[in-house]
Formats: sequence, C-alpha cells, structure tokens
Amino acid sequence: MKNLDLECAQFGRDLVEVDSLEEEHLKRALSVLEEQGVYAFFLFIKARVKASTRSSEPLGEVICKKCQKFLEDMELLPKRADLYQALDELTDLQAILFARDLLRQALVYAVYYLRTKREMQ
Repeated sequence: MKNLDLECAQFGRDLVEVDSLEEEHLKRALSVLEEQGVYAFFLFIKARVKASTRSSEPLGEVICKKCQKFLEDMELLPKRADLYQALDELTDLQAILFARDLLRQALVYAVYYLRTKREMQ
C-alpha cells in the first residue's frame, strides 16, 4: 500500500528542482487546477509557463512531462507519449477527481518547498 501523501510530497520536492520554476507559476497552475480541472491545468502549463530551463526545453513542457509521469506512476493515466491522448482516456469521474486531488497536494508541497528553499539561501 502506498502512502499517497508521501508520494505527493516527494513529487513536490522533485518538481522544485526544475530550473526557473517560481512560486507564482505554481500558484497560478494550482488555481487553474482547482477551478477548471486537470485538462485545463495541463493546457495552462503548456501555454502560460514560457520560461526556459538550462536544457533549453520550455519550462511548461518539463512540468507537464513530470506531472504526466506522476499520474502514470499513480496508475491514473495510461502510459502514452501524447499527454492529451492519455488525458482523453481519463474518463471516470472518480479517477479525474482523484488525479486533481493528487496534483493539488503535490503542488501545495512544491510551493512550500520553494519557500523553504528561498528562505535558506
């Protein structure tokens, strides 16, 4: 049996290791996730988070890939190369709400980790 809170905390910690990620990015994404849902969250991240990482991959793309992998590891999304195809297969309301709750918890942890990281510098 998995400790889901710990899984969310670990994913939140991994997420803040992404270059150029700022607290404001996470807060806006969290707001979209809560108000509009999982699909809108991914669209928002890809469209609005424009900063680049050191690897020159867009930050939004990196975040989406990490979140997709997290939901795949939680066995909520099928493993697909195309994120939106995988999201289209997420049709069970209970699974959608569960995915939203897990992402929300992970993003909250990421915000706290970012604040801690900023204060320790």
